[in-house]
Amino acid sequence: PHFTSLLRYEEIQIMNMIPRPVRHMHFLTEHVGAGIDGPTTLFLDTTNVKENFWGSSVLQSHVDVVKSGGNTGAAVMGITLTKLLQDTVLPGGHVMIKIDIEGGEYQLLEEAINSTILCKLIKEQGVKIDMLNEPHGANIVGSEEPEKRWKAIGGQKSIKECGVGLGWGNRQFR
Repeated sequence: PHFTSLLRYEEIQIMNMIPRPVRHMHFLTEHVGAGIDGPTTLFLDTTNVKENFWGSSVLQSHVDVVKSGGNTGAAVMGITLTKLLQDTVLPGGHVMIKIDIEGGEYQLLEEAINSTILCKLIKEQGVKIDMLNEPHGANIVGSEEPEKRWKAIGGQKSIKECGVGLGWGNRQFR
């Protein structure tokens, strides 16, 4: 909610550029990537002002949320990668996905794997998908469980097997 007006302004500026650098761009303000669609809470980092509150997370255990007292949250809409892709991707298109959601990446990507949306788009609709993910470990999210679960389900392998170009942290996979 804090950045809504700035993001709307940037969206208008970019869509009015000539030549336009992208065909279409839209910021889903007051939304957060999540493992389920619907209302959720974004727990707020209120201490990292210089970094634009970069530690806000869907995980109340995130280290910056805890430093902020852990009880300040904003009501937002959770959106899965499946819904986002179903609503926006055209057959034959090229999708670039950047994920840096402070520990919520594991739930978001597990849902996408379970729905098979990535494989379907690539294999059935000829969509090229490149993804860059910044994973967050226990030292940031306050728990080993999300990363352990991700490894147990073979998350990276599943995504790569679909044909997604994947960057994981500072490593690139194809």
